Amino acid sequence: MEMNSADFTSHVGGEVGETRLRVASGALRGHTEDRWVEVAGDMLTRVMSVSRVSHPIRARSVSGSFYVSEQVLSASLQRALDVIPLCEVTGIQVQADADTYTGLTIRLAVQYPYPLIPIADQVRAMARQQLAEILGPVSPVVTVSTMHVHVDDVTTGDPKIG
Repeated sequence: MEMNSADFTSHVGGEVGETRLRVASGALRGHTEDRWVEVAGDMLTRVMSVSRVSHPIRARSVSGSFYVSEQVLSASLQRALDVIPLCEVTGIQVQADADTYTGLTIRLAVQYPYPLIPIADQVRAMARQQLAEILGPVSPVVTVSTMHVHVDDVTTGDPKIG
């Protein structure tokens, strides 16, 4: 049952109830768990890894076409990109139109002060190679506009550690 301020004040008593409600509401709005930052990363990781229906992506081989799940494609790309130094893949989003691959967004954490453009180019080249191995000839051709590499985070240490 939902309770509004009129219900509360009728039980507690007029102005005193309103004041108590205002103080309690303010305290709740201002409350932050002292150690929330310690679990925030774990919570985000768990949310991102929750099992969900995976979108089928059409692939082609010499024997004909077949389907690869978006999750399998993302996991394969994640493993392939993990060998690139100075960066850590924090997320991969496959774009598709119905069952046809149309592009990728790859999110990275990158080590400072290394130049971002060469790292993004290396990620894009490795992803292009992996896509071709899994999907066959990739159309549209992998370019800066069809494969967005986004730097989510920058760190002074090795992003693969920690």
